[in-house]
Amino acid sequence: QDTPTTTYLKPLHSTPQAMSAPPARKPLEELTEDEFLDDLIIFLQARGLFKFAPKGCDPATFPQRTVNGSKLDLFGLYRQVVLRGG
Repeated sequence: QDTPTTTYLKPLHSTPQAMSAPPARKPLEELTEDEFLDDLIIFLQARGLFKFAPKGCDPATFPQRTVNGSKLDLFGLYRQVVLRGG
């Protein structure tokens, strides 16, 4: 009889910064779209995902994505997920 084994995912990076707890976030009611985009840019760049957040970009120059011809509102999506407990 086979016994199940537990596998654990490796962290993306083994640096102390990547292993530390995420910074505290402002309450959703106080968070602005620019602050959200700043955090998102830092998150993406820290993981080397420069395709999504090129070096030197800021909220004003953050690449816009479209879905079915409409602008993808990442901040609106984030707010709706948080409001629903995600």
